[in-house]
Amino acid sequence: MNSRKPHETPKPAYHHVRRPGLLSIKGGLRRLRLRRNAQTPNAKHRPPGRTQRLGRTLRKGRTQRLGRTWHGPEQSIEYLAGITAFTDILAANGYRCAISGKWHLGASDVPQKSHDFWCVHALGGDSYTDYWVFDNSSQMTRQTEYVSHYFTNRAIAFLEAQANTAQPFCLSVHYTAPHAPWRKGEQPAEIWDAYANTEFSLPREQANPMFRKGRWNPSEAKRRETITGYFTAITAMDRAIGRLIDKLDALAPNTIVIFTSDNGFNMGHHGILGKGTFPLNMYEESVKVPFIVRLPRRFAGHHFSKSVVNYDLISHYNFMPTILDCLGLENPLADRLPGSSFAAILRGEKPPQNKMNEQIVICDEYGPNRMLRTREWKYIQRYPDGQSEPKCELYCLAKDPREHQNLIDNHQYREVQLERRLSQWFLCSTGTGRGKAQRRFGAARPNRGVCALALRECSPLKCTFSLIRRMQAIHYNASHAEITGLSSF
Repeated sequence: MNSRKPHETPKPAYHHVRRPGLLSIKGGLRRLRLRRNAQTPNAKHRPPGRTQRLGRTLRKGRTQRLGRTWHGPEQSIEYLAGITAFTDILAANGYRCAISGKWHLGASDVPQKSHDFWCVHALGGDSYTDYWVFDNSSQMTRQTEYVSHYFTNRAIAFLEAQANTAQPFCLSVHYTAPHAPWRKGEQPAEIWDAYANTEFSLPREQANPMFRKGRWNPSEAKRRETITGYFTAITAMDRAIGRLIDKLDALAPNTIVIFTSDNGFNMGHHGILGKGTFPLNMYEESVKVPFIVRLPRRFAGHHFSKSVVNYDLISHYNFMPTILDCLGLENPLADRLPGSSFAAILRGEKPPQNKMNEQIVICDEYGPNRMLRTREWKYIQRYPDGQSEPKCELYCLAKDPREHQNLIDNHQYREVQLERRLSQWFLCSTGTGRGKAQRRFGAARPNRGVCALALRECSPLKCTFSLIRRMQAIHYNASHAEITGLSSF
């Protein structure tokens, strides 16, 4: 009799091959010290928000509506059902896949995408000290331990159990931090108090007049409370990541570690507070995130002893083909996905010249918005949503990196060409052109879909991080953090 559970994927023998494991971390980042790493300050991600965490790296590059949370057993919808994830492919090649943290893609009570260690938050976010989880069970349990500590401890428990086997693993640790709420009583007091006399070098800017809602103009006391809570959540998460990396280095040094995030964050930038959802926007602060990789000292025939910063344009829909390429695994969806591998960058090789170095675009709408970004230009196509005037945007990033001057009405710029390129990309990659988007959003119905990744090297926030220490520091602006790691004991 076949005793395999319905959600499990058959796994072949794995003892004959020793591949590196994968550790993936998603979380907020301000300063990260690294060694033997590759950094890509021009990577782009999907628009912030709803297709959280593994969604954009697990799913196909197709236009879809994805769910966000657990709706109860009577409405337990698997929004990624029928979609091949990179973890499905890893599991089919002998990897044990685990997740600890935020799922936010529907049916949180059901282990999905070949994860057989499943400890996930029941919701997309909640109180830091009073929340519900599914810990390898379909029954929710209430937790009061500080949430970043809890999911770190569960990840460490997985590593300790895995240390007794020869099976390679893929562990994804998805922090809810530094998502709101930032209530003082829920945050570590010693960290909060450490920021008491800190002068935060954050901008005070006027909001774009086209935004009818979502402008941030708090009192001085409220502004300081919000910023202090945000920094405290990040610092507490950083300490948790430090513990995780220390345990990983002790148990599984042959591990690829990837640190990234699902969106950026405006903390007064452009006169707003948030990750790009309220008001809907595609500012660099919203769509750029960190993407940092630490490789084993010896990897793919190369010896790594120093850090490398790469400025090629990449996106999160390149994540799956890159991981499979790094591990020497076939990508069965290569002909159906918009992304391509940037493993050559990680190996220190010169990547082939292709269109990814000329432009990077979001691979789906975020609300009623679409964006095309080249090295020097950003074009945003807007449709009515009830929150702002449906005015398109055009920025010359080379001369206006803070996106203060919208050039869409300046006829000397060829925005029509960028609009045409944007439509062509969607037609080729998702089968949806301007006509479909216009019909869909004419009645202000936001579609929350997967989009590209944007990595930024620029942040006014300064907070020292312990993750993979002893190398140069780089500043980023991001919201949630995500670590993925591949390793073999």
